Amino acid sequence: MGITNVILTVREHRKSGKSAEVEFLVDSGAVYRLVPGKILDELGIEPYREMGFSLADGTTVKRQISAAYFEFKGEG
Repeated sequence: MGITNVILTVREHRKSGKSAEVEFLVDSGAVYRLVPGKILDELGIEPYREMGFSLADGTTVKRQISAAYFEFKGEG
């Protein structure tokens, strides 16, 4: 597994007029993307549920989950 930094465009949905360019640390083994709440608020993306996640040290944290559309170099 490897990691790298990329800039992705984040939108509420594919045809949304609002978007934000966000730098991500990409881990090839990751399942979820983490976007700062402030950016999601600006884009009008609201959470639809909360999930628990286990961290490497064994603790569990709860985070809100939203759906979003991501593009890399103009491709979704």
